[in-house]
Amino acid sequence: MKRTGMSGWFIDKIPIDKRIAFFSRYGEWLDFLCEFSVFFVIIILLTGKYIRFKKDKELIGATKNDKKTR
Repeated sequence: MKRTGMSGWFIDKIPIDKRIAFFSRYGEWLDFLCEFSVFFVIIILLTGKYIRFKKDKELIGATKNDKKTR
């Protein structure tokens, strides 16, 4: 490798590596997968809360009806 000297600097020619990393090839898919996973988890959690809320509301309504009939 031949070095060219300048005052205070060395200038070199560095060969470029031809290999392609997994992330540089498929990195965009990893981003989409992470976003989808976060949205999926949020939807699952909110759906669970909604289902529990509906069941609790039905149970409260059922106990009120039982008290009225007694």
